[in-house]
Amino acid sequence: MNFRYLTVFTFLGVLIAGLWFHSQNQHTPQGIHKLDVAPFDAVYIVNDDDFFDYQVDLIYRSGEAHNDSLDGLPHYIEHLAADRVAKSTSAQQNRHSNAWTSGTGTGYWQSATINQLRDTIQALVNTAMPLDSDPEFAKTEIDIVLREYDERLGGDPLHLHRNAGMAVLLQDAALARPVIGTKSSIEQFSLEAAQALHAKTHDLSNAVLIIRGALDETSITQLLQNLDYPPSPASKFHRDISIPALMPIRDVAQIDVDKLDQRILHFDWLYQVDVCDSALDCEARNLIAAKVLFSTRAGGLTTPLQYDEFVANGFEGYQYLMWDTAFAVTIYASPEPDVSLDTLADRIETHLRATAENGLPKASFDAAKADALADYTPVPFDTDDEVARLTTAISYANDYRSISALHTQLENTTLDDVNAYLRSMLGSSRIVIRKYMPAE
Repeated sequence: MNFRYLTVFTFLGVLIAGLWFHSQNQHTPQGIHKLDVAPFDAVYIVNDDDFFDYQVDLIYRSGEAHNDSLDGLPHYIEHLAADRVAKSTSAQQNRHSNAWTSGTGTGYWQSATINQLRDTIQALVNTAMPLDSDPEFAKTEIDIVLREYDERLGGDPLHLHRNAGMAVLLQDAALARPVIGTKSSIEQFSLEAAQALHAKTHDLSNAVLIIRGALDETSITQLLQNLDYPPSPASKFHRDISIPALMPIRDVAQIDVDKLDQRILHFDWLYQVDVCDSALDCEARNLIAAKVLFSTRAGGLTTPLQYDEFVANGFEGYQYLMWDTAFAVTIYASPEPDVSLDTLADRIETHLRATAENGLPKASFDAAKADALADYTPVPFDTDDEVARLTTAISYANDYRSISALHTQLENTTLDDVNAYLRSMLGSSRIVIRKYMPAE
């Protein structure tokens, strides 16, 4: 047979199958739709006529924070379970599988053609089947994880100190655990330990399935109802990963660090927020506040630290949700040559307190709000941005809130709202400051 014609016929077959699936998709509008299909906690279909193939994500709402064993073990489990996906027929056709682990989630994803869609979803579902990795492969994979640890963190002299500082900040809460583990914990991994934790955490009733492509709700529901699923666990695994009520602290330490070539200040401020009406309300207030704090706008840090007082040679900062109603400000900064780390820390804290006490100037608020609204514009509907928002929310154990919903919340957010949010920093809070010095 002429293989050139075989290739053409194969392509036409896939094209016709895809067009047929598109033709069945008349009653499901573009956008994100949530389905209730057992055994999953939730199923989202992202109906996207412009996305010719399909992408499938399976995200378990369990990560390192839910680990009751050796640090980093969920990441090792991810490696073993992803290998099962990679050995499936559909994954071989797609050449590789993809997976990740965070503090609050573990995810596996695949792309597929229409002809591969059922097998691809089944391959991802199979990550919930009992872990039956070959013992020799499991041992070899420990070496792979150790190599990954060295590649990611081997050149970072601060990572162990950051882990220790995070444990202080979060009062040893489970969210402070290092996702990839430590060298000593990785060296203690075993297939038996992985199998035990996997059986607790890889539960489809605690997982979210996301399918993107030209989709029809009825067809997808029928497909999912005809897959092979593992039996549900006899009891649901639960591990409390909440942050304890904040006990105020201001913990400052200087640490001499080997292989560090400059002085670095690491500043964390954790605070509880109880002034918001909803998580979406808090997100909108935080977005606007951050767009001022880390800018040259009045009330921000950039102008006083770098241009007025000349104490910071450079810095980067983040203001973000840590968990539930606990938010944090994190700043990494390097001082000017003639400025001490003590002085830099003092100026950062002084300016943050001043903004929290006095609030944002109206002009700064107006400009930051306009920027935030421009960043989160629901029209035209951007599927890539919306899917990124969906997967990020699920990955970090948050509820999905659309860009349109956030845009509306931003429109309704006032200067008083943001200033009330900032004043929360002055309440029950924890400040952890680390002054990293190059070791002599």
